[in-house]
Amino acid sequence: YFPIRIISGTNILIEDVEVDGGGFSSKGIQIDGGSVTIRRINLHDSEDGIHMSGSGPIVLEDSYIHSPRHASSGHSDGLEIEAVSNVTIRNNNLHYAGANTSATMIDNYFGAVTNLVFEGNWLSGGAYNMYIDGNFSSSLISNLKIRNNRWIRNSAQYGPLIVRGALSSICWEGNVYDDNGQVLNYGGPSQVSCPATSSP
Repeated sequence: YFPIRIISGTNILIEDVEVDGGGFSSKGIQIDGGSVTIRRINLHDSEDGIHMSGSGPIVLEDSYIHSPRHASSGHSDGLEIEAVSNVTIRNNNLHYAGANTSATMIDNYFGAVTNLVFEGNWLSGGAYNMYIDGNFSSSLISNLKIRNNRWIRNSAQYGPLIVRGALSSICWEGNVYDDNGQVLNYGGPSQVSCPATSSP
């Protein structure tokens, strides 16, 4: 069900590995808790790439997440981010072509999401490339910094982005289409000015 599952622990490092879901894994990597760094991985052929929850901190960087495999009734996402805090996602290639939900899903289905930095990533695939959904509960999705990412134009079925629900303090800056650098506007609720410098 999970090639890798992390339930708890500290200073866990997954680095320079390939994770092959084999076409039958639900999540390539499941994080239920703990402090985790994932770096330079090649993850493919699972329904969802990485599912993140817990208090963190969680860092995902310099990785390639691609080639989803799912049943027709599945809801595949490159990243699923829910009921989690203190997450940094940077400099990843999230190429989830053929996914029926998103390259990146941020939602409050199981609880609040807070303190997320999402920067320097490349997004492609899904019904939407990025899906921020605060409609599942009253738990807030808050303090998101989404900046300096690149979207592949026309790679999603319905559009690059959908945003809705219980949101607060969303920093959106420097997000552009990959082909010509056209700015991708946020257009959602609770947008705030971004800090002057990026988080480490």
